[in-house]
Amino acid sequence: MNTENSQSKLTGVLVFSGGCLLGALIFWLTYGFSIVNPEYDGWVNASGGDLSQHYMGWKFFRRSPWAFPLGLTEGLSSDGMVSCMYTDSIPLFAVFFKLLSPLLPDTFQYVGIWELTSFILMGGFSSLLVNRFSRNPVFCIFSSAFFILAPSVLTRSLHHEALSAQWILVAAILLWTYAGHDWMFRAAPAVLWTLLGVISVTVHVYFLGMILMIMAGYILSDIFLKKRILHSVYVLGFTLLFSVITMFVFGAFYGDSDFTAGGLGRFSANYNFLYNSYGHSDFLKPPAVYNSNQEGFGYAGLGMMVMAVTGIVFAVISCFTEEDGFFSVLGRRIKKYWFHCLAALLVMAGAVFFAASPTGTFNDRIIYEINYPETVQKFLMVFRASGRFVWVADYILFTGITAAVASVRKKAFILPALAVCLGIQLLDLRTWLVSFHTRYTAETVYESPLKSDEWDTVTEGRDMFIFTPVTQAELGAAKTYRGFAEYACDRGMSLSSFYFARTSAASLSEYAQKCLDDLSAGKGMKNAVYIILNPEAVPENSSVEVKVIDGYTVALQK
Repeated sequence: MNTENSQSKLTGVLVFSGGCLLGALIFWLTYGFSIVNPEYDGWVNASGGDLSQHYMGWKFFRRSPWAFPLGLTEGLSSDGMVSCMYTDSIPLFAVFFKLLSPLLPDTFQYVGIWELTSFILMGGFSSLLVNRFSRNPVFCIFSSAFFILAPSVLTRSLHHEALSAQWILVAAILLWTYAGHDWMFRAAPAVLWTLLGVISVTVHVYFLGMILMIMAGYILSDIFLKKRILHSVYVLGFTLLFSVITMFVFGAFYGDSDFTAGGLGRFSANYNFLYNSYGHSDFLKPPAVYNSNQEGFGYAGLGMMVMAVTGIVFAVISCFTEEDGFFSVLGRRIKKYWFHCLAALLVMAGAVFFAASPTGTFNDRIIYEINYPETVQKFLMVFRASGRFVWVADYILFTGITAAVASVRKKAFILPALAVCLGIQLLDLRTWLVSFHTRYTAETVYESPLKSDEWDTVTEGRDMFIFTPVTQAELGAAKTYRGFAEYACDRGMSLSSFYFARTSAASLSEYAQKCLDDLSAGKGMKNAVYIILNPEAVPENSSVEVKVIDGYTVALQK
């Protein structure tokens, strides 16, 4: 993938800046800038689901006293403090803005700022990546629009916003293109890969697994080109070491949270991921699928597909037009690039296989099933939503397609071809993009589900909400806690359980059941408000006051 002979003559600063500006422009056209206002949180609160979980995690983290590890949050679990990593509150931003908290307004959401930053960085890094293959700054900057508007980014933006930071993967591929490069400072590759690893775990741990896959391609290429085996050991070792240290510092290993989780195979990808739009395309009808989850969503877009065909056609034509003849030219190119292509294919194949397994499906059919040993299965469950790893293949493919078009000998054809393909991409995603614009440029007013003034009465003198009984379904449903989390945070109360990315479900369930048993026996906590999630479990005890407020069953120990 190292193409030093096509290194851009323009400075990286110019190309990077142009891509950043394009990223900001596309963000504005897609979402508007009102959501960037940190004091406007109505749209975040009204979103529900994962986004409300992340925002509530930040609010509780902000009010928590500083502790070590740095990411610890109190008030969300009967198990004690938990890391903001498990509320997916983007620890990188959470810790930074908590440091500034005394200077910030009482209402402060950074989701909009984060998304704008991600669009900007995607534009900047993808422009630099294309600049490794093209000397044309206009082509470098505008081809980054394919990366900025990647469907895999759009499906995560303003929903699971940490995972929309896929510029991390593009930055990793950019580093890959420097395999075999003679650096001024020998430690530069280890430092850059380590920095990327540290950033990835402070955004979302899944990115660490993905960049390690991309790093495997870098290591293969570097060993092939320079025979630097010890160098590769340093790069991998330092990246892993400092990434794990960073996770420790932010609290990933604190408490009883289970780092693994169930669902391996349920959240895998379908092998049709490149052309399966799941209804987001205006032209391509989605095929039938065996498992309809969209964790493995990696639709390339019709414009990118056309660009792939264009690149192949241009490459074939260029072989015919050279004087040496088709096969002679083809042979030279294969000899020059065969290992780079092989390394890219190996990484893509590994990423797709992991994303699709252990039950490989194509459309609505099962191709294979793998019964991993229990120890292997537990390891793989760290990345149970394995379908996300198709993004590695997506961006390597995007890079290869863009490089193929950039290498066309007839340079006059490149920009028109890019414009046509980009136009097709925008038309293909038009309805989806318009829906974003309509939704997020309109002012949203949030209304809490806890509307009654009676909540102030029942919580007087009480400092905790206890949810009971809780099953895995309640622990995995953000809507169970949304209104209560906001109410509790604003009044200095705590929760017995919350929706976490990783948690000790058994421990929380046992605690909730014990609380219910004590309440039923008339020995409940007088400082707690019990939210009875199962109407059949309402205690029948004269010392327990039961009432229904805003549709919620509430119990109080007299």
